[in-house]
Formats: sequence, structure tokens, C-alpha cells
Amino acid sequence: AGLGGVDPDSRMVAEPGGKLAADLCVVGGGRSGLLAATKAATSGQRVLLVEQRAELGGSSLWRDGGDSVDLVAAARDAGVTIWTGATAFGAYENGRLGIHRQGAGLADGGSLWAVQAGQVVLATGALERPLLFERNDLPGVMLADAALHYLRRRGVLCGARPVIATNN
Repeated sequence: AGLGGVDPDSRMVAEPGGKLAADLCVVGGGRSGLLAATKAATSGQRVLLVEQRAELGGSSLWRDGGDSVDLVAAARDAGVTIWTGATAFGAYENGRLGIHRQGAGLADGGSLWAVQAGQVVLATGALERPLLFERNDLPGVMLADAALHYLRRRGVLCGARPVIATNN
């Protein structure tokens, strides 16, 4: 519930894994996260970018025609350390983050890391809020961004006659 404290001397990380220090940790590998990480790295900061998905770019992969390739290249060229397939599961006092990296280790369940960051940027994107109505969980009822994702990333047209409901 966020009421406890973290003992800085405790061994929080199971092996393999470890501890890592960075001047800046950016959580989220979409357009905003990539830009923030690149700008900080070009100014000389040690930057770690953490992205949950296997591919960087966020929603720009289906919204903007995938123009994130140049942003990813710029981040790599600037020296940003990039962890894909990694989930930041906790943000604690004094810039400490708990991160789970998928892959080999811990019986192939991944590895746990304690990251100490001077600053943290949360660039995890926006969420579309669903309208609440009876039977909104039936097949075919989806958010506009989901339909766009299916169309642009998978080539699937989600319907011939959509009903669109908006608010604000």
C-alpha cells in the first residue's frame, strides 16, 4: 500500500540480476521516452531506458507509420542503455526502481534488478478509456486505438460498419 520503507542495505535482488546506477531512468520506449533518453544522453548523462515490449516505438508503430526507427537509432548512437522486455514494477524513495528483465535466469523467468536513478521519467503512454455500458465485453466491441492497431500492424479490418461513440 506504499506505507512501508525500503531498507537500502537489504539484498533486494535475486541472482542473476543485480544493481545498476544511472543518472536517468526512462520507463517507456515510445516517442516521448526515446526523445527524453536521447536528449539526456547527448548531454552526458548515463541513461537507462526500460520498455516492456520487445519492440521500441510505442503507439507510433501503428499511428505514425512506424517512424520510430530513426528515434531508436538516435538513442543507440547517443549511448542510451536500452532494456526491452523489461518491466519496472516498483518505484521507491530516492529514485530506486525494481525492474524485471525477461530472459535467461531465475529458471528462465528472468532476472530482478534494483536500479538507482538520479531522476526518473515515466513515459508510459496514454490509455484510452472505455465507455461503460451493458455487454461492452462482447467480441467486436473495442477501443478505436485497438482497431487501428489491428489494421496497421496486422492488416485486419475490424468491421465494415463501425459504430463510433465519443466523449469530450
